[in-house]
Amino acid sequence: MRVLRALLTTALVTTAPAVAQRAAPSESQDEDPPLAAVLLEWGEVATARLDPSRALPWPASAHPDSVRGLVERFAAARWRDAEGDEVATGDVLASLLALRADPDDLEAGLGAAKKRWPAAFESFGGLLADLVRDRDVRRDDWLPSRGTADDGFHVGRELEIGKDPMPSWLAVRGSKKVQQAATFIRADLVALESAENDYRGYRQHVGTTYESIYPVPGSVLRSKGDAESPFAALQVAFVCDLPFPFSSYSCELQVLKRLGAGGLLQTDTWSDSRDFFWIAGSNVYVPIEKSDGAFVGMVAVRTFGFDLRGVPDGDSDRLAGLRAVLGNLKRGAEALFAGRDEEREFVLRGAIPSVPVFGRKG
Repeated sequence: MRVLRALLTTALVTTAPAVAQRAAPSESQDEDPPLAAVLLEWGEVATARLDPSRALPWPASAHPDSVRGLVERFAAARWRDAEGDEVATGDVLASLLALRADPDDLEAGLGAAKKRWPAAFESFGGLLADLVRDRDVRRDDWLPSRGTADDGFHVGRELEIGKDPMPSWLAVRGSKKVQQAATFIRADLVALESAENDYRGYRQHVGTTYESIYPVPGSVLRSKGDAESPFAALQVAFVCDLPFPFSSYSCELQVLKRLGAGGLLQTDTWSDSRDFFWIAGSNVYVPIEKSDGAFVGMVAVRTFGFDLRGVPDGDSDRLAGLRAVLGNLKRGAEALFAGRDEEREFVLRGAIPSVPVFGRKG
């Protein structure tokens, strides 16, 4: 059973769009044109193209079990020392990220931070430590099925649909378990969106068993002009291999991007695939800045759950799937951000970057 579960995990990790370290583009990739986007009003989308009520509900940010709420408070916190001097979360985070190359230096830095800002550390120390201890996810041999103390993920309490703090949702058969976690990504929204929307290398992503994956032609939608409530949407079709005695499963995943409270970009995914009792996930990106406004990076928060019909998946599979989505996104977006035009202005909130969508069937 342990071997079967490990194999299942590799098949299930990408049941929501994920991005791994970007493969070098081939000649055929360079020749692939992006998919054309259809410009619509939100009313036309919500009534004719997709059903936003299928999106997974977030737990209330004020609830102590909400990882999103914890991250939003973390981003806004001020860290006051015994002398009354005050710094932003971004200042503390940036100073520790600079120590990541040496584990001993990093642990010493965390110890010093705990002594200097004991009150803030009591509230946010666990999250801070998890975000900066990310050596494993940046290694060549990283596997999303293998949770480690230095994989860069802050994993929250498992939730259950219909129980506090997870709101009731649509009628759900099978497991109602939902996982939630956060990770730090050194990238802005342009890099995040560019990485996620390039499907040409998805079959090479870490821990996947794609037989095929591609954005559905004609499904790419964007809001018209300077819409008051901007959005973007597309559908992604994929087939994943499963270990014997199972064969494979297929899915056509709906992806919807909107702006939430504070202008934060939120990406929701769901599907009506018959191979699942249900599947849904949601990402939100919280920018972290220094006291002087300098950008440090994003903390990506994800909730995610599914139940695959006829396959003995479990809580560890859902958590592995969540780590795969965030970990691959971290690796891919950070690679793009590192190669960005130094003169380009960062996009952190209040917009959905209009980036091309690449990929085709075959």
